[in-house]
Amino acid sequence: MKFKNNLIPAVLLIVAFFFTSCKDGNSIYDSEYEAPNETPVITAISPANGYLAGVDSVIVTGQGFSAEIDEMTINFGGSPGVIKAASETQLIVRPGVISGIGLPVVVSRRGAEFFSSSFPYTLRQPQGFYPGTDNSSVPTTKAAVDGSNNIYTIINRNGVIRYTRIAPDGTVTRDLVKYPGEPRPDPEDSRPYPTDSTMRFTAFSDIEIGPSNNLFLSQQSIRAIFTKTFGDDRRESVWSASSSSGLKINDMVFDDNGFLWVVGLDSDQIHRFTV
Repeated sequence: MKFKNNLIPAVLLIVAFFFTSCKDGNSIYDSEYEAPNETPVITAISPANGYLAGVDSVIVTGQGFSAEIDEMTINFGGSPGVIKAASETQLIVRPGVISGIGLPVVVSRRGAEFFSSSFPYTLRQPQGFYPGTDNSSVPTTKAAVDGSNNIYTIINRNGVIRYTRIAPDGTVTRDLVKYPGEPRPDPEDSRPYPTDSTMRFTAFSDIEIGPSNNLFLSQQSIRAIFTKTFGDDRRESVWSASSSSGLKINDMVFDDNGFLWVVGLDSDQIHRFTV
């Protein structure tokens, strides 16, 4: 045991000699190294007032960029952007998917020693509630848009189902035709509403705007096409029906020549109706 303790000073002496005799040539640090590319700099992002997260493109201008897309990366507040085109002074980028105000945007270039300084930029969520709607508005049917950009659909709002028109400014108008089984305001009155003031279905497979802004509707379980004038508070009328008994109409579209084209389930045929 005493012999081993005597070896400790000798070991320490060898270790000290090893470190003090290392030459500069054995070190990976090079005090004279210069990065082959300059640090990139962001000077502006357009549109200047912010944009949508995760969609379309923004234009990032600056200096120290590369025309080779693979040499560049960009990050929006922790979410990477997708560089679509690049030059030495400009990047066309699809923003990251994170939304927020003043997100730090950072660019890097392969061969540059440092990332760029962060540039604050605002990204907004690309989706949200249409004016006049909220999370209690649940559409039961596809939406149709007329020439004035009014939206028509059927909305279930807290259990009350109504044909609904929403203007571009968010003004909401509801047709008062009742939904099947709708109770009367008086709980003691159990009488059903008259058939001609009760909608046929609470949901349709398709809705289109036809001549005079009439609504054309289909229900994929049957081959009939229905029509309704919004605001008349009345039941849908049967407008026409396919001659193919096996057709279950699923989708419709009007063309510019006044024809209504129809396709559906259980049929490989395309049907055309003259309006």
